[in-house]
Amino acid sequence: MINNIIIALSEYSIWTVLLIFFLVLLFIIGCKKIYADIRDMIIEKPLQEHAVELWKQDIETKLDDLKITSEENKKQSILHDEELRQQMNKIDVTVSDMSELIVDMKIDLIRSQILDFETRLLNGQSASKEKFDNVFDIFEHYEEILTKYNRENGQVKLAMELIEIKYKEMWSKGKFTGTK
Repeated sequence: MINNIIIALSEYSIWTVLLIFFLVLLFIIGCKKIYADIRDMIIEKPLQEHAVELWKQDIETKLDDLKITSEENKKQSILHDEELRQQMNKIDVTVSDMSELIVDMKIDLIRSQILDFETRLLNGQSASKEKFDNVFDIFEHYEEILTKYNRENGQVKLAMELIEIKYKEMWSKGKFTGTK
């Protein structure tokens, strides 16, 4: 069969054979191109469109899930914020109570120191000028605390009056070193 084709082609000139060869080659290339275009239109393009449609649906589903998750997170965040706010309020109350307790303890401690000093003086114990000066400084601090926290002074004022009387008495008698 190939022999018959070669014999038939030998009857034509070389240029005619080459022209026929190139025309057949161009025909084959054109057919392949047309086949590829038809295949794209019939098979691959619908598959691509279907894949794109599935991809769009997947994205929409994920977006919906994300919106739902975002709303749930927002609700949880609001609840968490409220819980934190309540706990902070409890802490504020506790800190306020503790601060008041500390102030009360400080006032009681100073009051106790002043009253103890007064009691020792009333029981006849002597005290140095430095101890008196210390009590006067403590009393100043005590008054500042009372003023700052709007508290009242009761028995300590009376005790301080007695301490001042005792101080003036000892001063006038020259019982402090370097006095009179």
